[in-house]
Amino acid sequence: MQSAIYLNNRASSLIEKDSFEKAIETLNQALNAVQKVQKDEWSSSSSSSSSVENSEKFPRRPGGKYLSTSNKRRKELDDLAVLMYSRPLYVSHLPQTEGKTFLSWIIIFNFALCHHLMALRAVDYNDKHENLLEALKLYEALVALPMEDTFQIETTYFMAMINNSAQIYQMLHRPRQAKQHADQMLSLLMVTIQEGKADTVDGFDGFLLNATQRPLGAVAA
Repeated sequence: MQSAIYLNNRASSLIEKDSFEKAIETLNQALNAVQKVQKDEWSSSSSSSSSVENSEKFPRRPGGKYLSTSNKRRKELDDLAVLMYSRPLYVSHLPQTEGKTFLSWIIIFNFALCHHLMALRAVDYNDKHENLLEALKLYEALVALPMEDTFQIETTYFMAMINNSAQIYQMLHRPRQAKQHADQMLSLLMVTIQEGKADTVDGFDGFLLNATQRPLGAVAA
């Protein structure tokens, strides 16, 4: 699993440098490394294969306390990117349980972010549209994952998924879906404020502005 962690973090660094093609190649290697570990464990645990299949088909939401982010702030993006949470996710270490699903989740988020950034930088319309759709598919897959009682994602990154999905819907001229995501994010922000945890959300002010005003002129992160 250490090789997968290394590859994910290397890909995150490449994303920060706008080396998107290399980042995608590295993320593929990272995900393959995780899947190889899963496959090896499945083959050696035939007696419990059914329970493994039910629990490991797709990564669930990880505990955010195991996340770390780059200290670098990305340079200001162009006007199309002003609504975006643009920080790739680094992994410092794995939780004691569900480590494989946790790492898979992080890798998939970075896949989505990479395609999102590629779309924003693309000149060709078809390339832009294709990458937007790919990023949206990955973001929506993560948002739609079933919540486990013992597994919760850090609020910042759940909001980042919703925020970035809203931006893509807006760019695709689908305002109804964009507003639905903005409303969902606003509800989460209100709960966070009521619980006195606003200061734990990275980019809180940007998320709040994004949720209450569109189009916007502030970067969420």
